[in-house]
Amino acid sequence: MSLKNKKIAIVCEWLTNLGGAERVNLTLHKMFPEAPVFTCIYNQKNIPDFKDTDIRTSFLQYMPFAKKKHSFI
Repeated sequence: MSLKNKKIAIVCEWLTNLGGAERVNLTLHKMFPEAPVFTCIYNQKNIPDFKDTDIRTSFLQYMPFAKKKHSFI
């Protein structure tokens, strides 16, 4: 199966600290660097590896304390 003509997107719940799931998403991003990353909340300060990536966040990104207290939202 060829991925040549396929649209690829990476989706994850949040990118707020560098753990196991975030490392998997980083590996996927390295495999598909043109793929946008869809997530609810992104904290660039804690995960700078995604700084040049097309990150698309939800409205939750702009909620007060969302980057630190995201598990309560």
